Amino acid sequence: MPKLLQNIIRNPIARRWVDIILLSIFTIILTSIFKPQLYIFSLWIKQFTSHWSTLLTFSTIALVSCILSLILIHIGSLHYKFIFRLKTIFLYPPFWISIMISILIISFVWLIEGQIPISLIVMNINPLLMCFFSICIGLLISFIFNELSASSTSSTDPVEENYLQIENKDIFGKDDALLSWIKKETPIRYPSEDLFGHTIIANRITRNLLGANSSSIGVVGPYGCGKSSLLNIIERAILHRKDIIICRVDTWGRNTGSIAQKILTMAIDKVKEHTDCASIISLPENYRKAISGTESLGGSIFSAILQVSHDPLIQLSKLNDILLASRFRLVIFLEDIDRNTDDSVIRDEMPALLDRLREFKQISFVLTIGTTHKYSDILIRICDHIEALA
Repeated sequence: MPKLLQNIIRNPIARRWVDIILLSIFTIILTSIFKPQLYIFSLWIKQFTSHWSTLLTFSTIALVSCILSLILIHIGSLHYKFIFRLKTIFLYPPFWISIMISILIISFVWLIEGQIPISLIVMNINPLLMCFFSICIGLLISFIFNELSASSTSSTDPVEENYLQIENKDIFGKDDALLSWIKKETPIRYPSEDLFGHTIIANRITRNLLGANSSSIGVVGPYGCGKSSLLNIIERAILHRKDIIICRVDTWGRNTGSIAQKILTMAIDKVKEHTDCASIISLPENYRKAISGTESLGGSIFSAILQVSHDPLIQLSKLNDILLASRFRLVIFLEDIDRNTDDSVIRDEMPALLDRLREFKQISFVLTIGTTHKYSDILIRICDHIEALA
């Protein structure tokens, strides 16, 4: 095998660009084959909309743009957080980039061949600008709608003002403040609230997470020892890192269905905010089907074009490649993993998933484990690093 081909195969960025180029060529060929039909369709569209007002025309364009954008957002190929981030687009371009490349190449060829007169473009420059503006409006509406939908299901984070108030509070010098703190059973949110030296442990775990190799870390301790507080401090320590994607999963009460599927779903939801995840969007469902023994439906044209594999192990590897190409690292926090959960999940499902995740350098996880569950030792053995809390 030639050395250049070997380098392309090993480099996820090069592989992605090869995929984009091949998909662009496929789109250009497809357009050339169906060129007469596309021309007839364009004439029909022109005739159908000839009596429309300008407002109705561009409102329709904005609506279609909004619908298409919501579809791309749903399949994990579009998000406002990375659409304008040129570095991410270059490192791991979304599949729709190939369509844009195809449109530019086809338009350029048609201009050279005289099939699109330049005079026609000049005469219609204002409608073209209005069309572009309508597309942008539709895109903006889809982003706002998606963000509102996501925020309605997510929990709110304490405001920074509370942090400043807590930081200057000496509770040991005030009986009322100390009594109030004792009655408060919620985990601490900021390092300034740490009164038991958890920050030292958090810094040690953070160094392991940010090291050259990924680490699977277990925080072991009885209920009420401060495991959730420790996770909060770790999260605050790495929250400013732009190359870190944090996914926090609370498994408390999730005793129905596949917990592994829920973890993968939440993880991909976080990753697709930063880069294209269209090729792995079916990973959680395929993983659930794999562990339940049912077969996935495959062979669709859409999956073939996007190179979507229905093998969960291949898709997990694909997730690692996407993170590697995009220069991101995924850190998954797993809380209460051994509470209110079926024994079979702790014994079989979770160890299998976490053991597979350990193989990938771009994925790390921190899980909190109690000391009372009879299968806790299975989870502890999976971790590369253990921190015990009393």
